[in-house]
Amino acid sequence: SKYPIISRNIFEGNLRHAALRVTAHTPLGELALVTAHLHPESEDERVREMGLILADICGEEKAIILGDFNALSRASNPPKAWISRFNVNLQKMFTRDGEFRHELTDLLHRKDYVDMGLDAGATFPTPLSNNYRENFPFRIDYSFMTRELARHVKSACVVRMPPADIASDHYPLLVTFREPMRKI
Repeated sequence: SKYPIISRNIFEGNLRHAALRVTAHTPLGELALVTAHLHPESEDERVREMGLILADICGEEKAIILGDFNALSRASNPPKAWISRFNVNLQKMFTRDGEFRHELTDLLHRKDYVDMGLDAGATFPTPLSNNYRENFPFRIDYSFMTRELARHVKSACVVRMPPADIASDHYPLLVTFREPMRKI
């Protein structure tokens, strides 16, 4: 890390995949960063997992929660007509009673976190994905941060160039802070 890490916490046993929290000393002060890969099949489980993460960083003035959330956002909803074309797995992952689900991203908005990739576009799939031919471009990877920290962001974009096409089945979301990172 460019900045000294003060502490770290690996979320073990309570998540389907993984999450890691580090706290670093930065020019802005202490910053909590959580990277998470949330449940791939269930919105209810993703909300439960995010609840554990939010409880861990409760009260942090400067925090970032990012990663593969496997969830949709109201702000970047796909067309509703897609639901009828979804296979059973995508229906289970993203819908209930014929409607898209947004509980996870709604929870983060209610907790006053800012969605930094709001206008960045789809992060999934890449040509490496098994779902690539189905042509359902989703934004399921996110970078949410506290309002205090979001004020320092210069830009956010999805990186869609080699080697990102073959590095993962998801495209990375790149969030750039103003340089040098300083108090404003």
